[in-house]
Amino acid sequence: MAINLYPSPVVKAFSHWTIRECLEKMTSFGVGSILVVDHHKDRTDEVLGIFTERDLLKNFGILQKGAAMSRNITTLMTKNVHCLSVQEIDKAGQLMVQKGVRHVPITQDNRVVGMVGMRDLFRDAFREPGVKTFGEVIAKNENIQGEVSFLSHDLPLLRLLEYGFSSYPKISLNRLAYDRCLPPNGSASEYESAKVLIFDLDGVEQDEWATFLRLVNYDDDSPPTVILVDPKDQSEKSLEILNQIGSGSARFSVFYKPVDAFTLFKVILPFLKAQ
Repeated sequence: MAINLYPSPVVKAFSHWTIRECLEKMTSFGVGSILVVDHHKDRTDEVLGIFTERDLLKNFGILQKGAAMSRNITTLMTKNVHCLSVQEIDKAGQLMVQKGVRHVPITQDNRVVGMVGMRDLFRDAFREPGVKTFGEVIAKNENIQGEVSFLSHDLPLLRLLEYGFSSYPKISLNRLAYDRCLPPNGSASEYESAKVLIFDLDGVEQDEWATFLRLVNYDDDSPPTVILVDPKDQSEKSLEILNQIGSGSARFSVFYKPVDAFTLFKVILPFLKAQ
């Protein structure tokens, strides 16, 4: 079954953070909510609460006192957060109505992978007429097929894409290993059969990704490449280089993380049209 809603990226905070730290992160990412979690060693998330613009307004009088900004976020967050799995994402609107909430975290294997909010419901309702799911987009573009190579450690994003593509055998999603692709021992044969390559720079040193992108650029058989970048992990100089790459070549597209599955899907869709 194809999903009708596409979760937005989720911004997380930890329970020891202050209110000021959470507000600063919400501002920097341009979001109206932040999920408070404990992140366990097995990479699973325990959702403790959520702090939203509504919590901010309810406690505005308290927060006007400067000292209150240093209080722990757990003192003002909303507890008892209602979550849904990726498979249940279509129930988000119903859950919001039943529970009187505006944000629903989406989980996969006990890890939070996205957030559905009221804005996402409106985004879905007013998307291009007649197009609401991955499958309907593909049906509208009849000749969509091919391989998407995924070079990334971001398993939640991979699983969302796998779930979206699961009913469509003409599209294959191939997860690659970094050591089999990146120099000095990697081989272009790992990804040359793909119509598009998704390359996540997470955990990759600048000299490694720079060399790899040069090889891709000068190899006529290499596919168009979507580069995913976490700006917090890159130097100012590296971000400048990546911006130049993204704006100066039709072969590359650069996106800052977090990026949601539907945005990524819209980017790669044109590359999957049969020639």
